[in-house]
Amino acid sequence: MTLFEKMRATELFSSIDLHFAEFMARQSGSTVSEELENALFVTAALLSRAVQQGHICLSRTDLENERQILETKGIGFQKNDLDLVARSDGVALAEEVRKGEVKPLVLAGGSLYLYRYFQYEENMMARLDHFSGTRELNAAEREVVSRHLNDSRLFQQAKGVLNWQKVAAFYSVKNRLSIISGGPGTGKTTTLAKILCMLYEMNPTLKIALAAPTGKAAARMGEAVVHIKKMMLEQIPEMEEAIGRIPEDTGLTIHRMLGTRQHSLQFRYNREKRLPHDVVIVDECSMIPVPLMSKLLDAVRDDARLILLGDKDQLASVEAGRCFGDLCDSSAINTFSKELADEYVSFSGEVLPTCKEKRRSLVQLQQSYRFPDASAVGRISRLINRGDRASAGEAYELAVSEASSKDDIPVIWHENGDHRQMLKELEPLILSNFSQVVAAQSAQQALRALAAFRVLACVKKGPYGVNQLNSAIEAILEKNKLIDRAEPFYENRPVMVLQNSYAAQLFNGDIGIVRSDPAGHKRVYFPPLSDGEERSFLPSVLPEHETVFAMTIHKSQGSEFDSVMLVLPIHESPVLTRELLYTGITRTKGRVELFSTRRMFIAAAVRKVARNSGWSQRHA
Repeated sequence: MTLFEKMRATELFSSIDLHFAEFMARQSGSTVSEELENALFVTAALLSRAVQQGHICLSRTDLENERQILETKGIGFQKNDLDLVARSDGVALAEEVRKGEVKPLVLAGGSLYLYRYFQYEENMMARLDHFSGTRELNAAEREVVSRHLNDSRLFQQAKGVLNWQKVAAFYSVKNRLSIISGGPGTGKTTTLAKILCMLYEMNPTLKIALAAPTGKAAARMGEAVVHIKKMMLEQIPEMEEAIGRIPEDTGLTIHRMLGTRQHSLQFRYNREKRLPHDVVIVDECSMIPVPLMSKLLDAVRDDARLILLGDKDQLASVEAGRCFGDLCDSSAINTFSKELADEYVSFSGEVLPTCKEKRRSLVQLQQSYRFPDASAVGRISRLINRGDRASAGEAYELAVSEASSKDDIPVIWHENGDHRQMLKELEPLILSNFSQVVAAQSAQQALRALAAFRVLACVKKGPYGVNQLNSAIEAILEKNKLIDRAEPFYENRPVMVLQNSYAAQLFNGDIGIVRSDPAGHKRVYFPPLSDGEERSFLPSVLPEHETVFAMTIHKSQGSEFDSVMLVLPIHESPVLTRELLYTGITRTKGRVELFSTRRMFIAAAVRKVARNSGWSQRHA
């Protein structure tokens, strides 16, 4: 049996992994030993698989762990194989690449990279370092900053407690690069609007771009900005001019802002032709993969201000990398340089925590306005984020407690050991919620009723996955005569768009509902855009879509619901992590119906998303 056949027989590798390994083995040269050729084959296959799993590189530690696993499958290789493959013609050292060498693989800091990912990570770090540093404020700007920071209508102040939205506003005005992290409902968009108001009063001619990784996230950002502007105008009418300048047309994906090119991975705006904006603001940064972050940073003008917002504890991008999480992990959270702290106290009279070592800072917003810290959801989500087994056990005990089920924002536990029992307990929840959708007099009322609840699953396939849950829910509703599936686009069918359509202003993740128009024709209705105009489409013109009684937690990022039914599988899965569990639980504004077992809940709460990168080794 050849090495290729042995590797394929393990069922650990995809065809892409094995064919890439074959390609790399051929790059080793015709005169190399069989030992080197085999080492390169195995290592290349492992690296390809690692990238498919979301990692940027393969470290010596990873290689040793994989070696032990493969030995149990009858495939042996040496501990020093990373040193061995470095001799191959297809592998370059980092120093050689920095001098212009191009090889398929790069060895840097004890980790092996695909060439393109080494370049993306190297470039991303260099650009982030470029944007480090602060700006000096002139007298007029200092007057604006002082007036805004000390206006209680903008920033409420409790004695002895720092208002982190206020700190974030000052931090963003002073810094060329600002990183703001916050959990659901902590006011990231509200803080952003206050920052923009201050910036526009300092310079009314600023060109500002706002974007997000997905069309859905960008649209939600725009909706939130419109709402916050109205609220600010009511509270602070004398700032009408500055507030009015805050852009509302924020439905830009990063791809659209950078300018996609047909049949090309390159963007219109890049390091040769930079974006024209003075300030670039990006929301939901946890969803940005490393290649896109690298290209985004390349396109921002050298003299521009960059503001990155997200939730460091939320799920990372589906693609390779965890760049926002890595950036946050390497930063000093809510501690600042002495120089910045001294300037802040001169404006506010308040003392900021300082850090002795020279590190990049980030502001972590801490007060949730979606659910109180003392609520069951608030307490359980914080315990999950700690990530240790004791906290996971405490979170479980709280979730199953009677006190949790009686909380104002409750978590109600459903033991999930039997699939039939799970569906039996899910049925009354589905019927009580979906009956409100059916009873709605208009499509928009139906959409609001539909948006009040959602079934969230961790996986797509299997009895506890989205596909089977959607089928089971349809069967429940049809049995109870709430839907009739005689035709594909049946009345009150909820659908989720899976592909962006800029012409229709429909984006991946947008949710609509099928309803009959006054003439009796089926149309799919979506929530209105910021202009308030109702939107509906013939089913035949919709982009790719699917039924959405249930959706994955990944797809729910950036959304919020009054009630969430969260379903965990009963068997181990690598996707079951604390980030996934935290993201699912915190989608609610009202209640969580949690279907799980103790074993799966604790397994998820203690498993952190592990995505290898060279950040810790290569970034000071």
